[in-house]
Amino acid sequence: MKWTLFISMFLEKFCSARGLSARTIVTYGEAIHEFESYLKKLKPDSSPETLTTTDICDYIEFLRKQRLNNQATVNKKVTILRSFFRAMVSLEVIHPNQDPCVRLPQLRKPQEKVGDILSVQEIERLAGAPDPSTVLGLRDRAIILLLCTTGVRASECAGVRECDVDLQNRMVRVLGKGNRERVVMLNDVTMQALANYIKFRGVQSKGESFFKVRTGKAINRKRIFERIKFYLRRARIFKKISPHRLRHSFATKMIKDGVGLATLKELLGHRNLQSTMRYVQICGEELRAAIAKLKIDDTFEKIVSMLPVDKLRYQRPLRAETS
Repeated sequence: MKWTLFISMFLEKFCSARGLSARTIVTYGEAIHEFESYLKKLKPDSSPETLTTTDICDYIEFLRKQRLNNQATVNKKVTILRSFFRAMVSLEVIHPNQDPCVRLPQLRKPQEKVGDILSVQEIERLAGAPDPSTVLGLRDRAIILLLCTTGVRASECAGVRECDVDLQNRMVRVLGKGNRERVVMLNDVTMQALANYIKFRGVQSKGESFFKVRTGKAINRKRIFERIKFYLRRARIFKKISPHRLRHSFATKMIKDGVGLATLKELLGHRNLQSTMRYVQICGEELRAAIAKLKIDDTFEKIVSMLPVDKLRYQRPLRAETS
């Protein structure tokens, strides 16, 4: 009973007050319910105020060894648990000393993996895959270019309304995580793609969704994911690419072009700079891979072979070894 009440308070009061999206709140709820189910099997009579740090550590081991969760997934679930117990303390449901996550050691960060991203040439092939003779083809081309040239998330793209698109000032307003609004600028190609879509789709009211499906309903992020996969096959691009990977492609290209981290942070809508730093690490991985391909030993031997054999004038003679 207490678990049901505490979880309800956490989701309805704490998470909603922070302005988290409905999808994020659902994810938080699933993580807490999973932890509750784990405890009920081991300690049926346990409640949030009776847990210890050892219980949390045992759960982490369970996630790693039994559920085979990777480090990133474990960190995410533990972060949600920290937030849950912190909320219970804030709501004065439990005493600060009863928070089992206070003494929990800091978990190691997962190693950044360099996933597949698209080159400029591949983006051009992907954007050229939709059929320009149909409204849906024009819509899909506009979506692909918006994702690739602005770095917006698929959910942000799906949420764009008619009033958010300002072609005269070459910008689109999007609503990101935590209901944080930002403006992204458009290049010539993306602006023309949006203009073509508006021209053949027809005029609609300011409050309507900008991108729609055949039935006239607003497109959702799942549908965008499906269309991207479809056009990847048509363009014969055999990489593990999702709409979010297109966002990674944009960010990596910006870093390589010398865009500063603070600027990129605002372009991507990140809350803190640490999230943006991953793209610097990804570029660093590529640099290390390039250095690994160089034959350093051969180069060093060539340099040594070019050095003079005779002693230079300023070299001191070696001392004779004493027997």
